[in-house]
Amino acid sequence: MDDFETAILELLANGPSSFAALYGYLARNSLIFQDAGAAFDRLLDMEQRGLVLIRATDDHGKLGSANAAFRKRARTEYEEWLTKLDTTQLTPEAVALDEVGLWFAPGPQGQTLIASWHQGEAPDETWELDATPGSIVIRAPTEAIAMRELNAWLLHHPDRTIDPDSRTEKPLKDVTLRSRRALEDGIQICVALQEVGPTD
Repeated sequence: MDDFETAILELLANGPSSFAALYGYLARNSLIFQDAGAAFDRLLDMEQRGLVLIRATDDHGKLGSANAAFRKRARTEYEEWLTKLDTTQLTPEAVALDEVGLWFAPGPQGQTLIASWHQGEAPDETWELDATPGSIVIRAPTEAIAMRELNAWLLHHPDRTIDPDSRTEKPLKDVTLRSRRALEDGIQICVALQEVGPTD
């Protein structure tokens, strides 16, 4: 692995990310000297090796599989948008909204590598997720962590999306998780799941 691939996995270890956000970070920190199309191709190669997962969002923000036609169109649109911007223009605010719609998360091999990097370190967050075919329940210290893990789960399950009207939440106090870790204060979020088809 080179610096590009290591940087990608280090970023994705903190949660899923859009292509625009990944590219902007790499460019701002001088970790990439390629145009957006070349960076896109590197990520496709990482996907083939199991290092990352790639998912697409539709017009309603739902995640699904990214077929060949979608990827080809996305590559062109990213080149037209991002390559023409210089480093000073690739601010976090400028790439916060990725309207093209490709998202990335660690793949199986990427997860293994990330775990090996942090082996022996005590986890700094306590959360758990229970998923059934029809629902997800997440318990976490904060809403932000809960939603991060929900989005990560959805990226790994492109055939499912959430029913936006189904969300319920409640505060947690002095709860012991399955891992036997104590959650002194937190939140429980429940959402219903729906099936979703591939993105065209």
